[in-house]
Amino acid sequence: MSMELHAFLRSSNMPTRDDWQERIGELGFPIELDREMDIGNDMGFSPCNVNGKVSGFEIYFEDAKDVLKHYPECAKSVGDRNRCITFRWGGDLIECGCTLVASAALAGSYDAVVYSPYEKAVLSADKLASDAIPCFEC
Repeated sequence: MSMELHAFLRSSNMPTRDDWQERIGELGFPIELDREMDIGNDMGFSPCNVNGKVSGFEIYFEDAKDVLKHYPECAKSVGDRNRCITFRWGGDLIECGCTLVASAALAGSYDAVVYSPYEKAVLSADKLASDAIPCFEC
């Protein structure tokens, strides 16, 4: 079963790969985004280096309005954020952790609204980072 998170941002606040990586590093997790990541254009699996091992997540850059068609309940929270980074991962805990940490960095540093369809809730940067901790303890 695959899971998803949606991070809604303003186009003007979309990070560069290096800035995003720096914010992830500030959270203290051992994750390195793909050095070849093309923000705004990549689609599909994006590898991450986690303590020398390959992990990652699927990533999709979309218009917020296209995603909000499926989740109108979060439209008010999203407000004028016009872009969405959708993350998808399978049952692997480290993939989940990569997604949570990448999303936490977006929420904490780029004013992203992160929505979990599974929980039907907007998740804070603190909650995302906290939820990621057990993913790296195995």
